[in-house]
Amino acid sequence: MLNSPSDPAGASLPRLPTSSSAGPSVSSSGTAATAAPPGSATPTDKFVFESKHSTVAQLWKEWHQGIYGRKSIVAMIRQGYKKSEGQRKLYSRRKLVMDEVARLAAMRVEPESDVVKAMDEYMSLHKLSMTKLQELIKKRAQDGEELAFWLVKD
Repeated sequence: MLNSPSDPAGASLPRLPTSSSAGPSVSSSGTAATAAPPGSATPTDKFVFESKHSTVAQLWKEWHQGIYGRKSIVAMIRQGYKKSEGQRKLYSRRKLVMDEVARLAAMRVEPESDVVKAMDEYMSLHKLSMTKLQELIKKRAQDGEELAFWLVKD
């Protein structure tokens, strides 16, 4: 057969459809592969998360809008992107800060951008890294203290 590829033993192999074909794709084992629904992650989609944010504003932007041409963290989560072990840990730490921003904005009935600015000012004033801010929020929550009244100016 000239039009059909064959293996060295002479057995005819199934012809794989091209990307322009309308039928289902076929895996190397010859079984039909199912396509992921539009807007959902495929097994090769990687959750990518910046680890070196120095301000809450940088983190907020990545979380809600995306950075460096990547999808936002919210979009990646919604679409089912899988996180590595390291990404899961970082995500849970950063989520603590984003949850605090949302909580304060709702409690004080003000835009998240105002809360983000106040948190960044607090970090700068007290020379806190993002990790130290996370630890402070977590500790205050564990101690049963109201969180972050100290972060937002009246």
